[in-house]
Amino acid sequence: MELSNTQLSEISSMVDIMLECQAEVDQKKEELKEAEARLRSIQTEKLPEAMAAAGVKAFTTLDNIPVSIKSDLKMNMPKDKEKAAQAFNWLRIRGLGELISNNITVPVPKGMDKEAYALIDIIERNGFTPERKEAVNTTSAKAALKKRMATGQEVPKELFGIFEYTKAVVKL
Repeated sequence: MELSNTQLSEISSMVDIMLECQAEVDQKKEELKEAEARLRSIQTEKLPEAMAAAGVKAFTTLDNIPVSIKSDLKMNMPKDKEKAAQAFNWLRIRGLGELISNNITVPVPKGMDKEAYALIDIIERNGFTPERKEAVNTTSAKAALKKRMATGQEVPKELFGIFEYTKAVVKL
């Protein structure tokens, strides 16, 4: 089916509008990235440094907005399997094994639904090899490791990808 000139013109106009919208979205995303970088710079560098230079950890602005300094950290569990195993071992040795979740995956071929249901009880007797994947919820681990650090206990920061920083907290 061929498009009439009118249809082709209308559809082409919609494509042009769509492309303009996509360009606008791309521009707004870039603007958002830049605004987030400026915010991060002020929140984690400039304002904490200015407050430290003034010798204050908290104050109220002229507009009656409370501002305080809060210590925090970011962390990432290692992606490398060997380093991840070291991190899991470190947690277990120090009684933090409860932070580790275990996911066991067993690939079952198509057409073996009946066997899949029975597999929970008879995995190894049927020759299936499960894959074990360990994971740690970074929010829980962050809280536990932050608590250890606050009490002066040793935490391998490099192993856990810990980056300590301070940031300004503005309450509106």
